[in-house]
Amino acid sequence: MGQVLNLDAGSVKNLAFQLTKKYPELILAFGNKQGGKASLTIALGEVALEKSGLKAGQMIRSAAQHIQGGGGGQDHFATAGGKNPEGLDKAVSEVKNIVKG
Repeated sequence: MGQVLNLDAGSVKNLAFQLTKKYPELILAFGNKQGGKASLTIALGEVALEKSGLKAGQMIRSAAQHIQGGGGGQDHFATAGGKNPEGLDKAVSEVKNIVKG
């Protein structure tokens, strides 16, 4: 699941945790714009983390290039910030492509 949302960063994080808890096989990428800057959030549910072999921290580093930023995090949750909100759709698409393999 991937989407660019019109929410603040705290709400995006809360939504990501709620969805991955309710749907443990879910892998999601959310982008958001705030104050002329871009943020990207990647989260993996517990089952998705175990079965996919993917790690949010690794995926975020690759996708964050599209928003001219960087970030990091844990295996199940990572965030990045950048200065190019126009790149959010590409960043989310890249995460989708990584998940598809």
